[in-house]
Amino acid sequence: MRALLSKFVTLAIIPISCHGECANGFTGADCSLRSCPEGTAFFDMAEGDDTAHLKTTCSGRGQCDYKTGECSCATGYVGIACERTKCKNDCSRRGTCIKE
Repeated sequence: MRALLSKFVTLAIIPISCHGECANGFTGADCSLRSCPEGTAFFDMAEGDDTAHLKTTCSGRGQCDYKTGECSCATGYVGIACERTKCKNDCSRRGTCIKE
């Protein structure tokens, strides 16, 4: 009986996680979190010759809201993945902001 109880306690503390991959748009150990868009990182460490600026959540310039799957961009950055810099002063209302 003691061995059975010991086995039960051990099994009770093992975290439950999904096996395989989450459906598109979801993430987390139990696939309950919404994933946010990814964009090219503005700043990151190079991983080798000609390997830098990899894709990352919210382009590394925002915070992911895992409840909604939307990025909240840092000041000065815009786009669904915070992938663009905001045009300074809206081009002083005398020009057109070019979104590349």
